[in-house]
Amino acid sequence: MSLTEQPKGPKPLTDKDKEDLKLKLIRLEEDRNRLREEYKLLSESREPAIKNYKNIAAECRRKVEEIKSTSSAKLAAMAEQHERARQADAVCIAEFVKRNNEDANRINALERELASLKAAQVARDDSLPAFLRRLNLDDHLAALEEEELDVALLRSMGRDELVSNMISLGLTETEAAHMAASLFPAS
Repeated sequence: MSLTEQPKGPKPLTDKDKEDLKLKLIRLEEDRNRLREEYKLLSESREPAIKNYKNIAAECRRKVEEIKSTSSAKLAAMAEQHERARQADAVCIAEFVKRNNEDANRINALERELASLKAAQVARDDSLPAFLRRLNLDDHLAALEEEELDVALLRSMGRDELVSNMISLGLTETEAAHMAASLFPAS
């Protein structure tokens, strides 16, 4: 920069510049006031809506909490009811198992008693005279004793062999069939 040059700086304001700045300042203040007024109107008109939305949000939160507590109570009640039902079922099942075991023991005792009675019946029927007397065939006792037959030996013959052997010892076919039917009832 040379010495003859004048330093450049802000240019001095003229009256016109000052007047323009004052007008600009007035316009800016008017704009500011207008915007404040619009903001105030908007705020006032939105305030009830915002308050309403806040109330709705609070009500929704309250309902959510109410639903949560109600649901929790219902779930707890359902769980308690389920547990009571499960325990009642367990008691019923235990009683059923107990009755079933008692019935099984009774059945086993009856089966043992039946086997004992059958054994006694077989032992009683094993005497040849009693067997023939029961069939009204005691007339043939002598012939069967002569052959040294007993009830066990008669049973061991089998149905057809028994019938043919009895016929050969003098029994009629009907008597032999009656004896076979008595010794082999299921055949």
